[in-house]
Amino acid sequence: MKRDVADPVKEADAILEQIRFNQHLLFGLNADCALEVAAVTQKYAARSKEYSAAIQSHEKALERLVRKNRDAILAGKERAQLKTGSVMLRWETRVKKIKGMLDRLQKAGIEAAIKYSKAVVDWDIVEKFPDEELSRLGTERVKKEKFSYEIKGMEK
Repeated sequence: MKRDVADPVKEADAILEQIRFNQHLLFGLNADCALEVAAVTQKYAARSKEYSAAIQSHEKALERLVRKNRDAILAGKERAQLKTGSVMLRWETRVKKIKGMLDRLQKAGIEAAIKYSKAVVDWDIVEKFPDEELSRLGTERVKKEKFSYEIKGMEK
């Protein structure tokens, strides 16, 4: 059912005023929320940094152990299922990163593979190049072993 409005311009302006008022309230609420989140994050930052450093140290130790004892742990496979989770050593093909690639990309006119904020090679884009283009630029795809692990019942 259509409602007749005495002055639609004034009503539209009144609705806009309500939107502006609620946007202002929402902006203030979001600002308060951000301050509280920042305070809580700061409160736990030291412990979070400590736990992150411990995890990183354990990950490096686990990788060293698996690489050093691959036959005993992996038994000739890529993946070993352990009581607490899994460890994996897989071969993946990556583009060999070479010195002088930035100059070669510039000379070849392949601007899309250059990050200009720092004028560095955007290797994610170079990874997508066909092998012929990589060869023309003086690099190639090489197989590289990649370590990873999973812990049962936890998202990494």
